[in-house]
Amino acid sequence: MQESADPALSSARLTTAATLTEDFAPNLALPWVMRLRYGIACGEAAIAVGMTLAFHFSVAFPWAIAVLSVVVGSNLWLARKPKMSIRFPQQTLGAIFVLDTLCLTAILALTGGPTNPLAFSTWCKSRSPQ
Repeated sequence: MQESADPALSSARLTTAATLTEDFAPNLALPWVMRLRYGIACGEAAIAVGMTLAFHFSVAFPWAIAVLSVVVGSNLWLARKPKMSIRFPQQTLGAIFVLDTLCLTAILALTGGPTNPLAFSTWCKSRSPQ
């Protein structure tokens, strides 16, 4: 969601969100998560371009960019449909996190699969006792 220059409109959104849900946390976290996703997508794209140009790695560059475009596209779609994210903030955050997990898995598979060092650290974290 884009930040509004008008503070009255911003407070009206929070008031509307408060009447629709009992918890403010998802409504406050969603804009932050969306900005974080833009930064992550830009960073991952820069790494993919840098590795391809500087080290001539045979990375599946077009496919990695396609996965990142799914992340950016979902952010743009959420920015265009703010009523849905205000009415269903917990479900929206859950869907975002599932999509991000799928996109991270696809990028790891495209950039080295099991030989990628980050794949092992992800596997270890998922197996660690809570």
